[in-house]
Formats: sequence, C-alpha cells, structure tokens
Amino acid sequence: ALADACAVGDVEAAVKCKDFRIEAELMLKNLETDFSGDSEIVAETAEVLELAFRKELEGGGFAGPAGAVKTVRMKYPVKGRDDRFRVTERFVQRDGTMIINKLLAAKTPDGWKVITLVED
Repeated sequence: ALADACAVGDVEAAVKCKDFRIEAELMLKNLETDFSGDSEIVAETAEVLELAFRKELEGGGFAGPAGAVKTVRMKYPVKGRDDRFRVTERFVQRDGTMIINKLLAAKTPDGWKVITLVED
C-alpha cells in the first residue's frame, strides 16, 4: 500500500502506512545513550520523522516505478518476534530491470505498518 500511495502522490495514504513512533524508538535505541524509553523524546522524534517523510513525498520523492510489477514476500521475523518482520519488495519494470527494497514492518493495533528501509 505504501508503494501504491507514493506512486500516485497520495501523501496522507502513505503516512498512514508507516509507524513513526516505532521508527523513532528503534532509532533512539541505537544511539550511544538509549533514549527509546523517554516517551517525550520518542514522540518528538516521531513527529520530526513524519514531517521529513511528508516533505520528501511532497517534493516528489519515493515515487514507485511506473508500470512495474510488484511482488512482496515476508522474509523472516526480527529477533524471534511475531510482530516485526523484514520484508523484501521487488519491482520488475517493463524493461526487465529489477528494484529490490528491504523493509522492516510491524504489526500494530491499526494493522501492518512500514517502519523503515533495512540495510544489509
């Protein structure tokens, strides 16, 4: 749904596909000093992440490949959790070239949400 929303420029639909709070917690947990337990800092960081995402989308970023065929598959759970998975998303373009995105997704009370791109 995120790629589809980005491809048509629907900023609100794209924002609904992400969970910026979890992204903020993960980001803050990886700092030298772990701030992931501070709810105020998590909330402020999530707000900044959302604003940056909106700005990037409004500037034309993250457009999906036009006319590409998309396949998505769950790859594996993260650290044995049943609520977080690494997902591999593949786009095969009309000319046969392939784009591969690796994402972290989380099951939330509002359904599955994209958290962030994952580096190998």
